[in-house]
This record gives sequence, structure tokens and C-alpha cells, in this order.
Amino acid sequence: MRTCSNAARRAAAWLAIWLCAGAAQAAALGSAAFELKAAAVPAACQFHFPDGNGWDYGEIPAGRLSASAYTALNGGDKRLRLSCDAPTRVALQFSDARGGKAGADDQFGLGGGLRQSLGYHQLDLLPSALAARDGEAAHARAYYGVSADGRAWQPLPGGGMVRHGAYYTVVDGSGQPLTFTRWQAGFRSSVMLAPGLQARDRVEFDGLVAITLHYI
Repeated sequence: MRTCSNAARRAAAWLAIWLCAGAAQAAALGSAAFELKAAAVPAACQFHFPDGNGWDYGEIPAGRLSASAYTALNGGDKRLRLSCDAPTRVALQFSDARGGKAGADDQFGLGGGLRQSLGYHQLDLLPSALAARDGEAAHARAYYGVSADGRAWQPLPGGGMVRHGAYYTVVDGSGQPLTFTRWQAGFRSSVMLAPGLQARDRVEFDGLVAITLHYI
């Protein structure tokens, strides 16, 4: 949500009082008005994926699929970088672009040509990839922070699984969001294919997670 800062509000109120007071000191021979307009806009931020924004698991032979347990596949690590043109506080919200989560909050759905359940995929936050800077100064103590509502934050020193619908930002040790101009986060993808998955013909499936930027 884009809002004016408290400083902007104070400046606008002070200007209005000053103009009225100045007019009150002169004799009223007529009336006129100054019209003043301004807008405070948040910093512009851009996403960048230096390693690409997708995981390709390639072809999975039917012989690798388990009939009685989930088949675990690891897709490797990728980084997301956020660059802002001024110090700001923003959060990322992750949601299943297929319209709903697969099961638990940290499970995102898979879609494809089979009617049976395909399983789910997950994203794991990587503390080793986390970096944040405010201009030229690096934040020495920065952690991932998670929130259910974008207001109350909990630090995640050890990382953790990304949860559907949750908000994530960079926080200090007490859980307070930090301002930054650059933020790098790391993610590890994994896929859990459902037990008894049958693919008599070639079947392609995929997952899609939407990332939404929120100013906080």
C-alpha cells in the first residue's frame, strides 16, 4: 500500500498553518488561494534472478517412482535479488499460482496431464545466500523474517520452508524489518512425487509460485 510518510504529513500540515497565519496578518481586502499538490511515492524495486527463475527436473524414468512412498527430487539452489532505488522496507509474499496450496502451508501444487494426485513441491530458504545492504553499508546481522499478516515478524536464523501466503523480508535479531536498497535471498527447490504415480505415456507436469512485492 502506497502512503505518504509521517514527515510528508507534517510538512503539509505546517505549510497550511503558515499560509493561513500569513493571510491573517493582513487586512482582508479580497480573497485568493494557492493550490498545492504533491505525492510521496515509495521506492521503485526490481526483481532479478541471476540463476534463472525456474527449475527443470528433466525426464524422470518410471523406474524411479515409488509405489508406496513419496519420491523425493532435489532441484538445486537459485538466488533472487531485489534492488530498490532508495532505502525502503518491502516484503515478498509467495502464493500458488494454480489457485491453491497442495496440502500443508509449505506445499505448493503440481499440475499436469494426470487426473491422479501428482504430489507437491517446496522452496527452502537458504541462510547462506542471504545478504542485505542499505546503500554502501552491509547489514552485519540480517535474517529472514516471516509474518502471517505483514505486521508482526519472526526472525528465521536457520531459514525454513516457504509458506503459502506468508510474507518474508529481512529483519534484525529482534524481528524488526530492516531498510535496504539491495537484498539477496536464496532458495532450494524440491519435489515430492505422490506414491503410486503411474505414467504409461509421457506426462509433463509443472508448478508455479507467484511472488508479490508489498511495501511495509
